[in-house]
Amino acid sequence: HITTEHPLWSRGVQLLLNGALQDETTLVSQRAKRLKLDLRARPPGHYELAAVSPRLAAPRMQWRWGEIYQKPDDALKLRWEIGLPAGIQSRPALYQDRIIIGANDGSLYAVSLADGTPRWKTSNGPDGILSSPLIYNDRVYFGMISEQIVCLDPATGQKIWSTPVNGSVIATARLAGDALVVGTGAGKLLALDPEDGKIRWSYRVGGLIKATPAFDGANLYFGAWDGNFYAVNAKTGAEVWVQHMTSPHLSPATCNPGILDGRIVVVTHDYATHCLDSATGKELWKFPRGYDHFDWQSPLVAKCKPSYSSPVF
Repeated sequence: HITTEHPLWSRGVQLLLNGALQDETTLVSQRAKRLKLDLRARPPGHYELAAVSPRLAAPRMQWRWGEIYQKPDDALKLRWEIGLPAGIQSRPALYQDRIIIGANDGSLYAVSLADGTPRWKTSNGPDGILSSPLIYNDRVYFGMISEQIVCLDPATGQKIWSTPVNGSVIATARLAGDALVVGTGAGKLLALDPEDGKIRWSYRVGGLIKATPAFDGANLYFGAWDGNFYAVNAKTGAEVWVQHMTSPHLSPATCNPGILDGRIVVVTHDYATHCLDSATGKELWKFPRGYDHFDWQSPLVAKCKPSYSSPVF
């Protein structure tokens, strides 16, 4: 449901579901301060509900959003749960028969996929792990707020190497060819050798790099908290182009960009989704939002159509 002031109805308030105007006959009830829309017949998925009026200023418009789920069957019932001494703000990784989890106490945990039984735990200092663990060639890689990138054996938790860097690492690393690539809080995109952690190249920008770059086999594409979106060569770190993104904040950095068929899709803090040409950085199109609201979401590209899914922190 969505609640608004009674006098607004006389000003022509309209109800939109995922941007589509709803006919009044679809409303379950329209009382003095509340609208209800029956969504029980809708399939599972993401729905966004807005009450808007051409006569109202943006701050007085209201919206709600959420997911609709079907009741799960017995195959989806809770199998097990465990408690950790600190919160989890990164995405767990799956390795063979275990799940690897980074926590806010600076520890990495491995537990059984079958029943949650602990396999191993390694402490990496008091600072939390916000960088999601990445599994590659029987190794697990992750960044630390304490300005280091760490590589462990996912079977035992034994440390293989640790590389100090300038700036906290809250971004999740990715593989780009034969290099491990990750951004830092000091505004550096780094390419490391996955075998020994040696830094191959470094590219400097004007602010925090929080998101994971997109990679098309040749270049890396990413935003930083300096208002710019960048393309650099994945092998050398050489700059390909820089595109300034108009925004009231510092933003093409919060969201992981997506790329398909030479087009980059990125959501920014100017309340819009942008599509850029990967060869030049030129903006091909921009889809504005209908109200004043931040986006903290990453585009998932499928068949050239962007949808949106929030990252797990």
